[in-house]
Amino acid sequence: MNKNNFFKSIIISSAIFIFAFVFLAIPNLVKASGLSVENVYNEVNQTRIQNGQLALKKNNLLTLAAQRKAQDLISYGYWAHNNPTTGATPWKFILATGYRGRLAGENLGRDYGDTGSLIGAWLASPTHKQNLLSNRYKETGIALATGVVNGQTRTVIVQMFGEPRQFISYRLQ
Repeated sequence: MNKNNFFKSIIISSAIFIFAFVFLAIPNLVKASGLSVENVYNEVNQTRIQNGQLALKKNNLLTLAAQRKAQDLISYGYWAHNNPTTGATPWKFILATGYRGRLAGENLGRDYGDTGSLIGAWLASPTHKQNLLSNRYKETGIALATGVVNGQTRTVIVQMFGEPRQFISYRLQ
């Protein structure tokens, strides 16, 4: 093998290694430390426990409400608790799933690259912190959605909170 072929093979091998690292390893590293529904759920519960509250249980209906709200934010291109076009409130999304709780709340986040920044922002906001740490909420549903809004790619995070109704059964005698 002459010198030119030797250096050519080193360059090709290096290029393949760099390509594989950039396109295979780095996305997995970002995904592991980045924003995901499971990471948000785990960090919310860790924060609650550190603040003397019980962990929230996942609720499929609240998750569905959060998914629908996240998609609504992207589809209509707004950033608010109430849709300015349709008038839909967070409670509309929750009630439409069939969830019937005694109390409900909603936290929104947008364009956070990691869970820690999102939770930190919620804790810095009095109303979001109140939702996050309320002892009345027992259940939650979380969703993420990404889409183009006004020409920009946005990632929205929606967390719905609920206090289920307590049913007491009595035995008739």
